[in-house]
Amino acid sequence: GGYRLGRPANQINVLEVVDAVDTSDAEVARCVLRGGPCRPDGRCAVHDVFAGATRALRASLSAQSLAEIAVPGAPGIELERR
Repeated sequence: GGYRLGRPANQINVLEVVDAVDTSDAEVARCVLRGGPCRPDGRCAVHDVFAGATRALRASLSAQSLAEIAVPGAPGIELERR
């Protein structure tokens, strides 16, 4: 079992993997108090805090490649050096 990468691990960021397996629409802001997409009729009390946290998380994930977080020698991890 397992997966094979379509590109070298240093060319794939963690956010790409998360977006590939997460079925929710990451681009649609979700209200943590009301549930579902944020509504245009007003923001909830925590909207700006959670929107900022979501942006920071996505930026952090996109800044890390799979090669950077892989543990060399771990079972199933075979990194090719090019």
